[in-house]
Amino acid sequence: MKFAAILSVALFLSVPGLRTQDISTPLHAQFAYVANSIIGPGNVSGYTISPATGALAAFAGSPFAAGEEPLSMAVDPSGKFAYVVNGGFPGTVSGFTIDPVTGALTAIGGSPFAAGVFSNSVAVHPSGKFVYVSNAGPQVVGDISGYTIDPVTGTLTAIAGSPSLREKARSRWR
Repeated sequence: MKFAAILSVALFLSVPGLRTQDISTPLHAQFAYVANSIIGPGNVSGYTISPATGALAAFAGSPFAAGEEPLSMAVDPSGKFAYVVNGGFPGTVSGFTIDPVTGALTAIGGSPFAAGVFSNSVAVHPSGKFVYVSNAGPQVVGDISGYTIDPVTGTLTAIAGSPSLREKARSRWR
């Protein structure tokens, strides 16, 4: 089944020991995934979505290990791959395959993938061919890391010239 878009909403819930950062699910999907940020290595919780009520229920194997300080998550339009940006220094992107029956996440070979400094958000292009990560960067100089997605394995390869679009933040008080 192909999915047309990704729904991504930032949530801040009170869960002992966890700071829920981001929830991502393809539209019309049966699974939802939440990036949980904690001090040190974080994780991703996985849930089934009741088609009748929309209620979420954690599934077996959840939560799944992610990198340090997972902040944002995106699922590709096909529903085969999930990517989590980890905000540690330096930032990384954890890649996972999604089991189409159980929803379980399995780390992609070579994951996590290098990203920029203070990575904070991830998006998958609607074509499912590219991943983009925003990086806050050192001394308030931000940039964007871009990757191609291997359509079979989900492995990320940095796009030539990435990170790009470096921009120094300007004070609005000048």
